[in-house]
Amino acid sequence: MDLRHLKYFLAVAETCSFTQAAANCYVAQSALSQQIARLEKEVGAQLFSRTSRSVRLTAAGQLLEPLARRILADVDNAGAALDALAGLRRGRLRLGLMQTRASSFDLVEVMAEYHSRHPGVDFHVVNAPSSEMAAAVLSGALDLAVVGLGPRQVPEGLDHRILAGDPLVLIVPTDHALADRDVVHLADLPESHQLICFLRGYSVLQGGEESDSCGAGQGKTIRCQGGSSFAANFLQIATS
Repeated sequence: MDLRHLKYFLAVAETCSFTQAAANCYVAQSALSQQIARLEKEVGAQLFSRTSRSVRLTAAGQLLEPLARRILADVDNAGAALDALAGLRRGRLRLGLMQTRASSFDLVEVMAEYHSRHPGVDFHVVNAPSSEMAAAVLSGALDLAVVGLGPRQVPEGLDHRILAGDPLVLIVPTDHALADRDVVHLADLPESHQLICFLRGYSVLQGGEESDSCGAGQGKTIRCQGGSSFAANFLQIATS
């Protein structure tokens, strides 16, 4: 099985488009289509269901996708191991990063220091919901990921450690019903006047875990009643 065929197959699977996949792989669309056809002939099954409006993986394609990712990851890892044996410090680090607010943990500084020590290692950074990136590490599609998951949400078979924790605060007018509290639980927030809505996988932590209680594909919505007073109190939001 030609590794190039697997790369083209994954490019189409990720973009759901032969045109975009060809552009990403810097080849002509006709050439990419021919390589996919050869792969389908070799495996003896149709990998994509094509219409004039969409491209979707067939059952065979869904079966092949994680295997293809693992094969290519193993090839990359083998190359890196051989380079390390030869004393060469080069390769690619596939890193998943969640979107996060500023904290005491400066990931950019860590990456800069790593790059200064290993200038031959290139970063390939992706951003996706935390659960998807954790699954990608497990499948071998990513080497490591910084995610917003509680320890109980990390898939079995993965090592993990807590890097940082940031407190959440609620800002309310001084005459607000919650103003006299030192700690406010998420369940105590009023269900009116939407303040902000986090997409699934990027939500605030509730009980040490990401909350997805705003409906399918939406995430947790924090709601708070407004007030006319400019004076405000800063209250800590309990997350555990």
